[in-house]
Order: sequence, then structure tokens, then C-alpha cells
Amino acid sequence: MLITKKFILSEQNADMVADLIEETLQQLSAAPEEILKIRLSLEKALDSWMEKGLAPNSGELIIQTRLKKIQITLKVQGKEANPYEQNDDDQFGDAFFSQPFLAAIGSGCGYVYSKGMNIVSVSIKLKASNPFLPIAIAIILALAAGVVTHYLPIEASDFLLNQAAIPLFDTFAGILTTVVCPMLFFAVVWGIYHIGAPNRLGSVGKKVLQHFSAILITMTILGGIAAALFTKVHFPSTGADGIQAESIFQLLLDAIPENVIDPFQTGNAIQIIVLAVLVGMAMVLLQHRISIAGQLVEQCNAISQSILGFISAVSPAFVFLSIYRLIVGNYIPLLLYMLQMAGVYLLCMAIVFLLYLVSVKVKEGISPIRILKKIMPSSFLALVNASSSAAYSDMRNNCDKKLGIDHRLSKFTISFGSVVFKPATVVHLILLTVFAAQAFEIKITIAMLVITMIVSFTLAAAAPSIPGGFLAGYAVLFIQAGIPAEALGLAVIADIVMNALNAAINVIILQFEVLHCAKRSDLLNTEVLNDNTLS
Repeated sequence: MLITKKFILSEQNADMVADLIEETLQQLSAAPEEILKIRLSLEKALDSWMEKGLAPNSGELIIQTRLKKIQITLKVQGKEANPYEQNDDDQFGDAFFSQPFLAAIGSGCGYVYSKGMNIVSVSIKLKASNPFLPIAIAIILALAAGVVTHYLPIEASDFLLNQAAIPLFDTFAGILTTVVCPMLFFAVVWGIYHIGAPNRLGSVGKKVLQHFSAILITMTILGGIAAALFTKVHFPSTGADGIQAESIFQLLLDAIPENVIDPFQTGNAIQIIVLAVLVGMAMVLLQHRISIAGQLVEQCNAISQSILGFISAVSPAFVFLSIYRLIVGNYIPLLLYMLQMAGVYLLCMAIVFLLYLVSVKVKEGISPIRILKKIMPSSFLALVNASSSAAYSDMRNNCDKKLGIDHRLSKFTISFGSVVFKPATVVHLILLTVFAAQAFEIKITIAMLVITMIVSFTLAAAAPSIPGGFLAGYAVLFIQAGIPAEALGLAVIADIVMNALNAAINVIILQFEVLHCAKRSDLLNTEVLNDNTLS
């Protein structure tokens, strides 16, 4: 397959080229997450070239498939202009989407200048099958193997469980534990260092970041409250000696590690986060004096992602062993706790949904029904594909043409939010961890709940740095909470069921928040918004 398209560099043609790339990748059954990464990377290149004065030069798009790979090449004539240089940018903060950020989310775009042509290229593997299919097969095989094991002689079943399944499972769990702690550290350090860099986010970009952060914190608190109401949380009691050692003050003391090595040896996520925040803030303050250290963190982050990518590729085997241990160990009733978790999650999301409808009516004076008609198709698209990335283009189109939001604001906020804004995921992580702890009869304390909230918030923000890493994220939470590794099997089942809901709800909330940001920044065209013919 070979597709070529010549064009004159302009804002309108840049959108046309980006849409053509996305449509072609969808036809080739590329994963929605890969499509989003490539679109963000190539849009950044086109926008940067226009800002560097290459418009209206001629350009060419080449898409070809060979050796089970999709190769995309973008060429524009003119002076040498590296589109991924980390230059200061305008108020919308497009400089945020620099090469380090794109590399961190897994985009492997490369730039060269040859014979008067600026060339950006990227390649991805053709998707062999649905990414959930191997996991689903592993679960079915584990269920079948578990049932068969119950009918085998005791000696045979003991051998399969104790001499084969458990040693293999423990080995894989050990590898996962070894990798996820450094992964969390480098992801947090890199995120603080990149976002905190001077002029990386413009004035509007900073406001968007602050607003998104406030919403994520609010959702984290909501998840914590729901967990406290619907599970058996042990509150500190008072006695002759006053409040027991389990207090918020003690939690703060426990968050400070005794040394640099101990948090990684014990898998203490909260201490790792504290270390990462301190290192990240120090790097921001010393921005221009530690360029080599910044590159080192970026490269270490890339290495940990690569290792996690390999672990993710073999995760179906881990899922098989995890589910098999649950079935042989008669843990099936624990699935009821996951059903309870799903019910509480849906209740929380219903409350959030109603609050957004009320806020749109009261604060913005806009009909909620009109807004729903315009944004719901995007959420259905995310629901069907179980990915918010699949709704990226539809959200952009909604904001620009149906909601009347300024093009540059919608482009930045939708791009930024699609990668780092996961409010529904925060609630899901908190509830899943707490209900899993209750399923395994682990004492749920206030300290544990607060730590779970902090780690869940951090993982949701660091999610773009974890390639397909639902397993890694759950491992971090479960290690911190002291939940047995075999509970990851329950987490995998819950993830498959909840992933589509998370994606749809994240898309709904993101569009509401973009609308609020546009209203506050006076970048909203109310005539377009109130036009019912655009629903």
C-alpha cells in the first residue's frame, strides 16, 4: 500500500493532512493510542514549521506499508527547521509538546534535513489482533485449567499448583515489582521536570494545567470518600494514650524514607513519590545547569518504558497464572467484591455527571440538553473502542464546530487532556484497590486510604508514561497496600470491564472542562454554541 499527498503548507491543509493520516491508520486497524501519538507528533511538526515561516511552501505526505510496518513520512521544503526543538512558545503552551514529551508517550518520530527538505518520519507495527484478545484467551484458559485441576488426583493438582504455577507466578511478580518502582520514580521526576520548565506552558496552558489538576484532586477526594463509605475503614480511636499512632501526622513521618535505597527495596510507593517530587523540583530550580541530568532522566524513563513494554507483551501468561491461582484457591467469591466496586463506581460517576449538568446551567447559563447532544457522540465512540484516544478527532470537531471554542484553545486542551487528564481513572484505581484489600481481609486504615489516594492520583497523571501498563499501575498500588499479588487477576478482569466506561466518562468530563476553560478565557463563540442545527 502506498499513499502520497502533495500540499501547500497552511493551517487548513495541516488539519487536512492530520485527518488523512488518522483515517488511513484507522483503515489499517492501528491501535487508537498509536494513532493519537502519531497525530500529536505530526501536528506538532506542521504547526512548528508554520511558526518558523515555512508556509506557504510545498510539502508531501507519504504513507506506505511494508514488512508488517506502517511508515509515515512528512516533507516540507524550506530552510532547516527542527520542529521538535524546545523553544519558548505563545500563551497556549504548544511548546509542551516537545520531543521529550512525545518520546515519553511512546512516539518515535525522527527529524532530518536533507537537500532543502525538512523530513519527519515515524513507523509503527501493523496491529496483529485486538489487544484484549490475548488477555481474554488467557482468562478463559485459566478458568478451564482451574476447573480441570479440581478433578485431578491430589498429587497431580499439588504438583501443578505448588511446583509449576506458584514458582512461575512468583518469578514474574518479582520481575514486575523490581521494574515498577523505578518506573514510578522516573515517570514522576520526568513529569515535574518537563511541565515545570520555564515557558514550557504559556499563560493559558498554565491555567488549563491548574484547572485539570484541581479536577483530578476533587475526583481523588470523591474516590476516597466513596471508599470510606462503602468499605470497612478502621478509623483511629482514642484511649488513655490519646489518638493511636495511626494518624495523619504519623503518615507524614512514614512518607519520609530513611535512605534512598529502602523505598525501592520495600516497594513503598509513597516514599518513592516523595523522593521523585523532591528530585523533580530541584531539577526545575536548576534548569539551565543540569541539562545532562535532564537527558539522563529522560533516557532512564525511556528504558523503564521499554522494559515495561516487554512485560506488557507477556502479561497474558501472568494473567493466566494469576486467575488459575484464584480458581484453584477457591477465591471465586471474591469476584463479588469487584461487582460491588463497579456499583459504587457507577454511583460516583452518576453524581459527577449530574453536578456537571447543574454547573453548565447555573454557572454558564447553557442548556444541559443542548450540550449533551453535542458531546455524547464522542463518548459513545470512546465507549465502543474502549479508548478515549479513539474519540480525539471527534472531540476536536465538537469543540471547534459545535461548541464554538477557539481553535487553538481546543487543540491544546484536547491534545493535553487526552494524554494526562484521566479523572474517572483516579476513582477507579482507588475503589479497586480498597475493595481488593477488603476481599483479601486486609485491614483498611485511614493511612492506607490516604496513601492509596495519593498513589492513584500520581499513577493517573503518569499513565502516559506507562505503555499498556495497567498491570504495572495495579502492581504499584497493591504492593503499597499489602495486597497479595494474585489479586492482580481480579484487577485484570475489572480493568477489561471498566476500561470502556473510564474512557467514555473521561471524554465527557474533558469536553465539559474545555467548555468551562473557554468561557473563563473569553474564547467561546456563544452563537455557535447555541446553534441547535450543529448538534
